[in-house]
Amino acid sequence: SVAFSPDGKTALSGSWDNTVKWWDLSSGRVIKSLEAHSSYVYSVAFSPDGKTALSGSLDTTTRLWNLETGEEIIRLVGFDDGEGVAIMPQQGNNVASPKGEKYINVSFGNRAVGIEGYEKYKKFYHRPDILKLAWQVGDAERAIALANQKTQVATVSPLIPPQKRFALVIGNSKYQYYSTLDNAENDANKLAKVLRTLCFEVTLATNLKLRQMKKVFRQFRQKLRQHKQAVGLFYFAGHGVRYEDHNYLIPIGANSDLMQEWKAIDVSQIKEWKQELNTTAMKTAYVSDMMKAAGNQVNIILLDACRNLPFTKVRGLRTGQMALPSGLNGEKANSGFLIAYAASPGEAAADGTGDNSPYIEHLVKWMQKPNMRLVDILRKVRKGVEKDTNVRLVLA
Repeated sequence: SVAFSPDGKTALSGSWDNTVKWWDLSSGRVIKSLEAHSSYVYSVAFSPDGKTALSGSLDTTTRLWNLETGEEIIRLVGFDDGEGVAIMPQQGNNVASPKGEKYINVSFGNRAVGIEGYEKYKKFYHRPDILKLAWQVGDAERAIALANQKTQVATVSPLIPPQKRFALVIGNSKYQYYSTLDNAENDANKLAKVLRTLCFEVTLATNLKLRQMKKVFRQFRQKLRQHKQAVGLFYFAGHGVRYEDHNYLIPIGANSDLMQEWKAIDVSQIKEWKQELNTTAMKTAYVSDMMKAAGNQVNIILLDACRNLPFTKVRGLRTGQMALPSGLNGEKANSGFLIAYAASPGEAAADGTGDNSPYIEHLVKWMQKPNMRLVDILRKVRKGVEKDTNVRLVLA
């Protein structure tokens, strides 16, 4: 069985080897091989937006796939008497038709509990509301979270949003000449995962040099230029610094002979360091100007880049002579443009003690709440981070 994507650029094929393959027609290569069926796949189809795939197999299951991640969203199992069971493999949840629950066995520890034992657990584990939400939002994990909040289906974002949403998420952790930042890469991965559940087309890139940062950004801007009604979101986690009212995002390969001893620098070398910044780092003004020039409807910039400084002391600095570079400055945003920082101007952001920064922990928490405006989400994030860390945040 073969199916072509709505844009004609890719195709799905079902095979005797029990797999569903997603093909790039221009190159003839396999983009992803989807493996979960236990028998011949005889039918495949794309969703109208080309982001999900449906497959049918002789193993009596029909499966819905997220093509971007390759994950199985829902598995539908049919039986000879017309009853059926839907399984969410990533979460282990089952939903049965009215008499289909006789086919469900629930395991507790090493003991399988049949339908009699299952009855007393039914109110907790029999969740048709989750199945309904999963079909609508296209993500089982988000469906479970929404169902547990007792959210009405009418408040959930549809699988095909009314406008295109594009996100470029960059996390730079593995610096060679600046201190490493474990949380930056973790934060980027976590945010990208949540944005995908919110119908964003996400480009996730980690540990980039300057040339690579500019390349992925140009590709991102091109998408915005092609969709004037789109929402664009740019997120950067990594080292950042300001100098003379300019903010700079530091790529992993940024090097300077002046940085070999990070703790001190001579005042005579500051101007030389500034010149090196202009050639080895990316100005945030470049990001905002290019997104603005794309002409799309709404743009959002999230900068989690107020991190450790490359040096902490300037030798020979007299009082009032020159300010020591510190955290990023606030920049004025225009209509249809929002810039948010992980700290107030000149302050350093808190990395926290866990795998993710407090900023990202609060951001992903509130982004998944239904019916909230972005500005309200960021205000909630600001309050949460300030409470946890005593670091002030700013919106522009």
